[in-house]
Amino acid sequence: MDAIYALTAAHIASAPTSNAPSSGQDYVQAASHYHAQTVSALQTAITTSSCGTSVFIASLLTLATAVVLPLLHREAGAKNCVLEQMYGLMKGIHTVVDMNTDEIRMGPCGSIFGQLSSPDCVPVAGDAERLRRLRQLGVKYAAGNSRLICEIAIDELEKGYLFNRKRAISWVGKVGPDFIDAVKKEDPYPNLVLLYWAVLLCRLDGMWWAKYAGRILVKELTDRFGCLYDDSWSEAIEWVGAELRGTSGDERGP
Repeated sequence: MDAIYALTAAHIASAPTSNAPSSGQDYVQAASHYHAQTVSALQTAITTSSCGTSVFIASLLTLATAVVLPLLHREAGAKNCVLEQMYGLMKGIHTVVDMNTDEIRMGPCGSIFGQLSSPDCVPVAGDAERLRRLRQLGVKYAAGNSRLICEIAIDELEKGYLFNRKRAISWVGKVGPDFIDAVKKEDPYPNLVLLYWAVLLCRLDGMWWAKYAGRILVKELTDRFGCLYDDSWSEAIEWVGAELRGTSGDERGP
């Protein structure tokens, strides 16, 4: 229950209609309190090997809360750590699954491990072309290992854009530490790829926490990397901004 309380409090704190700053901060503190208790309980569950479906569900809720909390009370100018935060948590979730794969896959969460394609994900017109142009920008503005790790990241992005949007969550675990390091070093092209991932987060209807993180990422990264190169780069940034405007709005859900 602590995981549910934490995520609920974080959701209320993230709403733009919060009555007063002090009220919003109270919810942040409540979310932090319940989140800490959840993390402690999960650590105990993992070390005692009791990693069933309930632990898996709590891990997913904890992932959502852990993504949002740093965005709610960070100082102005602080760097965004959404990707790094999610990467570490995804590794923990994989540990939970590995310890009790059969029970989790056969239980109520089994659909999470379904096929790559999903009938409820209709590709948006133009997405394939946008991804092709993103690759072309890599030819111009990335070289050597940087280009290679970004190609892998884009390959995984395609699965989210063209087949199943929920792949935006598992994408974090696929890109690898080299990509995350490039983003942290503020290498422009990997951060452009990250922007395309943020757009995919913004399309996850019903997952308010993912859309919240995606919107913040888009706003920050477009300000930082928007006017670096030629018209093709600017066009890519403008498309990201247009997508953000098209997916704005509060979402209710997990």
